[in-house]
Amino acid sequence: METFANVRRRVGVVAILVLAVAGQAVPAAATPTDDLLDRAAQLQRDLTANGANIEILAEQYNGATMRRDFALAQIHGGDAALAGLRGKRTQLGAELRRHVVAWYQSSGSSSPLTAFDAGRHRDARRRQAYSGVVGARDQALVDRYRSVEAQLATRAQRLDEYRHKVDAETVLLGMAKAHAETLIAKQRAL
Repeated sequence: METFANVRRRVGVVAILVLAVAGQAVPAAATPTDDLLDRAAQLQRDLTANGANIEILAEQYNGATMRRDFALAQIHGGDAALAGLRGKRTQLGAELRRHVVAWYQSSGSSSPLTAFDAGRHRDARRRQAYSGVVGARDQALVDRYRSVEAQLATRAQRLDEYRHKVDAETVLLGMAKAHAETLIAKQRAL
């Protein structure tokens, strides 16, 4: 594909030739020359308009490329963040399972009659306070797990949006490139 700079140079050379032909003295009765000058002027207008269209397409192409590259970078970084969150979720899930198993195993160890034991009555208050602290810690663990789950869902959705954006920008890039190639071919023909 010919570069836009080469096309612009070619347009400039044609413009100089058109101006050189237009600047020659023409007798009043020479209508074929007038027709050629009119045709050269129209050709120059067509070349200028086509060049402007090529520049617009070049800007659109560059913009789509930048947006696609940004989305690809976001996907790359997002995939790494997602992997980190998945690891954190796995770690928190294992910790939560350990707490549940420990709670289950310790819950059946005491007899209902131990609560009436006078020596253990003071210990019962301590156990109740301790179990409140443990319960709060376990609730905090559950809350962190839920937070990581929510972050995972949000990041996964954002990554899907970036993947759709990459697909859309890739289609736009293909369309802009095909249209630019058509305009460049037209420019060469002119």
